[in-house]
Amino acid sequence: MARDPRLTLAVLVAGFGLSACAAVEPEPCTADWFKFQGRAAFSEVRTELADVIRDLKTVARDLDRPEITPFAAVRLIGALPKLQRLFEAYQMSVEPRLQRIATECQRPEEVRKALVTFLEDEGLEDVATTFEGFAALLGP
Repeated sequence: MARDPRLTLAVLVAGFGLSACAAVEPEPCTADWFKFQGRAAFSEVRTELADVIRDLKTVARDLDRPEITPFAAVRLIGALPKLQRLFEAYQMSVEPRLQRIATECQRPEEVRKALVTFLEDEGLEDVATTFEGFAALLGP
């Protein structure tokens, strides 16, 4: 059975158009662009530290309970090095990239916002709130 070449061409054009739309970045130096860049920068950390993020979520749930069990206390103590590992990964791979982008756009506050957005996206709102509090004490 012969295919209509116009149909084949139409499918190819439509497919190309859809793939082109998926790759479009927001306008540079806008809030949406910083979110896009932040999510891209964190994608490697998210994959590399999935176990750490999962463990931190468990500890966060433990802390939401009215009573802390002995197991939760042990998990809390064990979470401190994991939290340090997460922030070290951020400082080594994500922060330099975001600093460069923020400097180009003259918006240094976006670096801090990117980390907070990442933590919130991962379900670590309490850690994000704590980080914002410490960052505010330290200044810009």
